Parts: sequence; structure tokens; C-alpha cells
Amino acid sequence: MIFRILKHVILVKGGAISMKPSKSRWQYVLMLGLVCFFAFPLNAQKNRPLATDQSPWSFLSTSASRAYEFLKAHPTYNGRGVVIIICDSGVDMGIPGLLQTSTGETKVIDAQDFSGQGDVPLEKGELKSENNQKFIESVLGLRLKNYDKLSLKPVDGKYWIGVFDEERFQNSRVEDINNNGAIDDNFGVLAFKVKEGEEEYWVAYVDTDGDGYIDNEKPLRDYKVKYDTFKFRGGEAEEVDLMTFALNIHPEDKVVSIHFADNPHATHVAGIAAGYRINDQEGLNGIAPGAKIISCKIGNGGLAGASTTTGSMKKAIEYGVNWAKKHPELAVVFNISYGIGSELEGRSEIDRFIDRTLKENEDLVICISNGNEGPGVSTTGTPAASFWAISSGALMPWESARDTYGATLGHDVILPFSSRGGELMKPDLISPGAAMSTVPQYMHYENFWGTSMASPQTAGAVALLLSGAKQENLLIKGALIKRALKYSADELPKYTALDQGNGRVNVVKAFELLREYSRRKEAKQLLDYKITTISPVYPDEEGQTAYWRTNGYFPSEGERQKFIVKAIFPKDKKREEIKRFFRAFNLKATAPWLLLDKRSTYIKADQNAVIPVAYDKTKLTKPGLYVAKVLAYRKTGKGLLPRKAPSNIEFELWNTIIIPYRFDAANRYQQRFSNVKIAPGVVDRYFLLVPPGASGAEIILKPSSNKWCHVRPTLFDPAGHTYATGFYADSKRENIINLTIKSKDISPGIWELDIISDFRNEVTSFYDLRICFSGFSVEPKTIETINFNLGEVPEGEFFITNLFSEPFIGTVRGTVCGYQKHTHKQVRSDIWTYSFKVGKEIEKVVFD
Repeated sequence: MIFRILKHVILVKGGAISMKPSKSRWQYVLMLGLVCFFAFPLNAQKNRPLATDQSPWSFLSTSASRAYEFLKAHPTYNGRGVVIIICDSGVDMGIPGLLQTSTGETKVIDAQDFSGQGDVPLEKGELKSENNQKFIESVLGLRLKNYDKLSLKPVDGKYWIGVFDEERFQNSRVEDINNNGAIDDNFGVLAFKVKEGEEEYWVAYVDTDGDGYIDNEKPLRDYKVKYDTFKFRGGEAEEVDLMTFALNIHPEDKVVSIHFADNPHATHVAGIAAGYRINDQEGLNGIAPGAKIISCKIGNGGLAGASTTTGSMKKAIEYGVNWAKKHPELAVVFNISYGIGSELEGRSEIDRFIDRTLKENEDLVICISNGNEGPGVSTTGTPAASFWAISSGALMPWESARDTYGATLGHDVILPFSSRGGELMKPDLISPGAAMSTVPQYMHYENFWGTSMASPQTAGAVALLLSGAKQENLLIKGALIKRALKYSADELPKYTALDQGNGRVNVVKAFELLREYSRRKEAKQLLDYKITTISPVYPDEEGQTAYWRTNGYFPSEGERQKFIVKAIFPKDKKREEIKRFFRAFNLKATAPWLLLDKRSTYIKADQNAVIPVAYDKTKLTKPGLYVAKVLAYRKTGKGLLPRKAPSNIEFELWNTIIIPYRFDAANRYQQRFSNVKIAPGVVDRYFLLVPPGASGAEIILKPSSNKWCHVRPTLFDPAGHTYATGFYADSKRENIINLTIKSKDISPGIWELDIISDFRNEVTSFYDLRICFSGFSVEPKTIETINFNLGEVPEGEFFITNLFSEPFIGTVRGTVCGYQKHTHKQVRSDIWTYSFKVGKEIEKVVFD
């Protein structure tokens, strides 16, 4: 799922390109959390002197998170002793940058395919000979000749044969894996058990040139044993090998599983997290060049967006957890740059599975991309909604914007597609979400962007912290890594917590805080805090945050929003120790409209702290998005820690109130905004309360008269789903952009309209905006009865009623646009087939 952006921006829904409205995020299978970008510079940036703490390689920023500065101070804390498990579309381990670590060791130490795309079923081969030549034949007639000339022989005399066909690569990035011009080649696979000394193991031979002779191939073992790789041959000698292949043999299942990277996503992600000498360039590294990588392929490159298959993500995580238990000497962090939109954030099965996994395995860390469905609020996807995981939004560092895209920003911005929080305290952080990185040989560009690129930045930062902690023998847990990153992050001005979480990752400050946690033995005290409060979004009315998007209502005039805070203790903490636990907090609100009844509170043992807050209605009148926190600081007899000491924030309480624009007879059911000024990289939000009786809405965006403009609209429904997006309103074309909410789609509640100014714009834009609702009732909605006589025109009738008090003057047109059928199916597998026939009179069929 990769596309180029040259002139217009296309929104991506859960990794699937979408140019039309989307109704339900559950319509999508789990896909890459990726938007891939390739662009030509639009303009030039005035040169700034390179600071000593900035990497000379801005294409893959290691400076924005201060990782570059951290490694200059601590060169050996570069990920040594850490393994990053990439759960993605498969990492190509044969690419410069992924060949070795900074200490010369093999970079990719294991490669597993959980998608099933590379599975080769085996059957017992039949030994035959013809014209004095021996061969093994399958039931379907596949022959592998000269097996008798192989140096290795089966200990039990049994040969197992299978076929690896190019048909499985249909719709993949690479359909011709041996680069010979054909896409229907078959390659034989032979496997058997051998004995060497006292050791018995399985080997496999692959007919990589497809000539039917197996004696010219090398024996291959499971990749993790000897790092055996292979490539398919068949084209001209000078042609580039497209991919690197590895395999694993599963005798109990009679399957050879072949691992490959037919989608570039995972390879790009791996380079960001831990690449070393990318493109053979000195100093062009990922965040943690000393870390090793395990590739867990969960996405099938033949499916849209390299979608996951049933259970593949769960199986990959389980494999990684078991691997970590077998290698306690190594620290482990997962990166999952995959996801889709979520109906109830934090309540999906995979969200809960990840939460259980991290709760049970306290030393692990899982980093996840927050999703690419922004900039609307309440768009965090799944599994990014997992409480215990670290979810990352996408930042555009100004240096990367300058050198890669020719932008003249001069400051960092959050990329518009980055999913935002609302019901949840997500994202946790923001990291650079645009980079040049490692890609397989078949790719012709290497600059991608998306929260998929932000998450490995964070995973690399985690690897640095884990590496340093191991070398300094710090006492830490995975949850403390998350807390250290969150409460040391740098907040960006003019953005809310819903946009950036706690802010931009700062590795230097995070390590200082981690040292402080170790000094006070926090890993033995508590891991984190569970926060609950009333939330009308959820069926049980319980959520993490106070999120009021309810027709303008929020608790006021004596009402209180009560937060319940509970300490989360380590699982091995004894009951007697829990009873002795006591911690007190000073409370501070970050906005004048957020009022506190208490200035301090405490938690004793496993009791809850109750913190009521109130909202000052007089300060919440202007339409817009209001976001504020209650910060809970560690309370000691000496008061707060000195300003220069690591942050002593213990937890936060998020509060969001949305005040919408209203539409009624007084304003003729419309709102107008003229000559609105918007800087490059900025998002203007308009929250629209649907008036009673509304049957539709029209949004008209155009450049202001005689002013420069280059902005585009995106519309989100009350649940936070992307409903529609428009092209750019551009002053050079003097065009007008129209978005329409159709009567069948309009739903009560608060819609969100975002006007997005491209960060590559050279100057400020000015636009005019008009939003108007209509209120027509049409009965019946579908004409099911038609009166007709032979030789006469068929007749039917319907009635239109204007429900608004504003008169309508205009024309009405209608047409019979075709036939429609609704079908509801419960699908229990990855593929569903529906057969149908149409007559010659039908011009086309549309699936929605």
C-alpha cells in the first residue's frame, strides 16, 4: 500500500487508499499503518548552521529525539544487548543497513512467517528413475532430478517434496520473483531429516533456478541456526536480485515456511529502528544501530496493504514472548507498525491481548503506530489503543521537511494524517514520521511517511534506554520505560494532548528519569496507575478520559467529573508490601477552565484516590476544542523536586470538551467564515452540531479573493470516522471544493470539519468557508410500488417536506440510477467469494 504524492493528497483509511467516504472502520481487515510518500522539493530553505547535537543525516532524523546527542555522550548505549522484534510485512535481511550491527554481528537473527503466504505444504516424494537419471516426483508430477547426488541423505530414507509457486505473489509488489519476465514459475522444495554426529535436524533444498535439478542447490537450515539465505535466479546475470529469502522447516506440520519481503514496509521500519550504515553510508544509521532484529512477518503482500491474516499478529507476539523467555540475557522490544480504525478504542480483542501480554511479562515493551486517520480527534486505531503499549504519533522535523521536501517551516509540525486521541490518553508520544530508510532492491524510492515510521523511531529510543540500563545495571521494568519517555517528552506549542500525547521523544531526558526511577527502586514500588472516569462514549460509561462530545453538554453548575486512580503494582509485590504502600500527590490544572476541589491527594495500599474536577462554563462558550490536564506531582516533605531535576509527574487526568457551532433559524442554518488565515502545516478544526430535522449538509471551501491559498478539507462523522475528503482549494486554479453529507449518511451529533494547510506551503493561506444544512423529509425513501399500464410511462409518487423554517427556493431533480441489493454475511475466513450475473442492459456494478 504505497502511493506517490505529487500534487494532491490522498487520505489513507487504516492503510487502504480511499478516495470516497468511509462508513465503518470494521469494513477493513488489519492493514499497514502506513502512508508512503515520494515528492520533489517545492522550494528552498535558508541554510542554518549545523548544531553539534544534530546529525548530518536529516533524511532519517536521529536528532529530533536527541538520540544522536545521547549516542555521542554514550557510544556503547546504542542498542547493544537489545533485540527489536519487527511484526510487519517481512524484513529483507540482505540490504545494506540491515547486514550487521555496529559491532559487526549479524543484524537480523531470526525470521519467521506467520502470515502463511510463504507456506509450502510437503508430501512424501516418490523415488523414480528414467534414462538412468534419478528423480523425486510429487503426486502432481513435479520432478526434482539428481537427488541422489546431494551431499546430505535422509536418516530415515524419506524425502518430502513441495512447490513454491509464483501464483501466491499475485497482487504483490513482486510478482516475478526470479526476474525472468514470467509470473507463473514453479520452484521445487525438497526437505528431509539428517543426522550429524549425535544431532538430528532437518534441511531443505530449493530449486532456485527452476530447472528441475536439485543437486546444484545448497542445503538450508532454519534461518536462526546459521542465517542461511537464498535468492531466485532466472533472469539475466546482470539483473538485480529482487528479494532475499530465508526459510524455516516445520516437520510436525509437514510445511516449509519461506520468509520474504514482498512489501517494503517492514524493511523500511527496521532501518529506522536499528539500521547501520544504510546505503553503505558512514553515520547514516537508524536510532539504535547496535540492536539486533527479529523479523516476524504478519502481513500477506498479496492482500491489500499487506494485510494481516487471521491470528498472525497474536502468533507473532506469542513467538516473541517465548523467545524473550529463552534469552533472558537480552532485552526485547516489539515494534508493530500495523493497525486499523477502532469502534470502541481500547476494547478490541487485540488491544486486550497486548495488555494481558505486557501485564504478564513486565520486562517487555511494545511500540505501536497510532494510526493514519487524523487529523480528526478520536481516531486512534487498534492495537494502538492498548493501555500498556507505547503508541506514537507522527512528527515532521523541520530539518527533514527542508532537505527531503524543500519546505521552509523552521519548526517541527505534527503531520495531518497522524491519528489523534479523545476517549483514550493516546498517542503517548510523537516521533519523526517521515524518513528515508532501507528498502528491498525492487523499490525505486525510499522516502516514506506515516505513523508507521514514527513507531520504529520510538522503538529505537526504547532500545537505547534498555541498552544503557543494562550497562548501568539499572533496576527497571517495561512500564517504567514508557513512563520515563512520557514524562520527559518535550511538548510542542500550539498542539493539544490529543495531537501529541506528552510530546516529542527526548532520549537524553528519558534516561535521566530512568536513572531516577532506578535510584528510588520504583520497579519494586509500582509500575503505573489505572485511571477511570465516566465516559458517555462507552456502553458501560467508563473510560480513561473525560471526553465530552455530546451536543455541547458537559458537567457544570455544581456537577463534578470524578476520576478514580488506582496504583498498579508489580505482580511479584507481596501483600504485606502493598499494605505498607503510601504515596501522596500535589495536583495542578493546566487551564483556567479546569477547576480542582483538591490540591493534594494520596493512595494508601490498594485503595483508590478519588479526584473530582469541575468545568467553568463561563470560559467554555466559544466554539472549539478545549483540552486540559490535571497533573499529579510526587508530594514529599520538601515539596516539588528542583526544576532541573527529572520530572516527578506521577499521572495525568485528561479532559476534553467540544463546543460546536450551532445551526438554527437565527443563522438560517448556515455558518460563514471569510478571509481565514492559516499557516503552513496547521489544521483548523470546525465542530458542527447537526440541527434537528437535518437531511443533509453542504460544505463549500474556496480561496479568499486576491489571496494565496492551498488548503484541503476533511470531514469526520460524530464517531471520528473519516467521512469525506476533498482536493486542494488552490488560488492558482481559483477552484471551489464541495463536500456533501448525504441524507442517508447524516447522523445526529457533532461532526468535525478540518481544513489542512500543507506543510510544504511557502506562505500563509487565506480561505473562505460556508457550511449549510438542509432539512427535507422524503417519504417513502425508496419507491417500491410503481403504477404502470402497457404502453404507458410507469408512475410512482413520493412527498418532500421542508422541516426547517427557512424557505427553499430552487429546483428538484431526480433519476432512476439503477438497482440495489443489500446483503449481510458473517465471514469466518480470510477470503469470501460472491458469485452473481448481470444482463447486457447493466452498464456497471458498484460494491460499497
